[in-house]
Amino acid sequence: MADEKSIDRILLDICKAFDSEGVSYVLIGGWAVIIHGFPRLTNDIDFLVDSSEENISKIKYALNRVFKDKSIDEIRLTDVTDYSVIRYISPDGVTIDLMARIGELADYKSVSGHIVIFEILGNEIPILDVETLIKLKDTIRDKDKMDMAFLKEKLKKGKT
Repeated sequence: MADEKSIDRILLDICKAFDSEGVSYVLIGGWAVIIHGFPRLTNDIDFLVDSSEENISKIKYALNRVFKDKSIDEIRLTDVTDYSVIRYISPDGVTIDLMARIGELADYKSVSGHIVIFEILGNEIPILDVETLIKLKDTIRDKDKMDMAFLKEKLKKGKT
């Protein structure tokens, strides 16, 4: 496709649309680790979001602005609150995971005081701080162990 966008450009477009609509969200997962400085690959974009009805409506509107995809309208508030992950695959093939909570570890409100803002190409991207990402990355997956090693080293050097 001639107009295919890179996943990093799509990430910026989503964040710009979220910010424009006043969405309460934070970038987590692999992209958060990448932006903190760890060069790694990831196939998806993970967001922890406030699960209020108003916020979910804003998310749907923002995603529709970016992707112009009617299937976004099928996302329901109950989907976000009842399931651990709502996975949307864009027409470009980019996987976007929306989470209202991460098990018993966190929800948007519990991490809202642990958000740092990174400016990328004029876009302000809310990302979890290093300490909170370490807590969320404490799993048995190999990629999370590598992420944790990087984040712990960054924390040891006094960087958040």
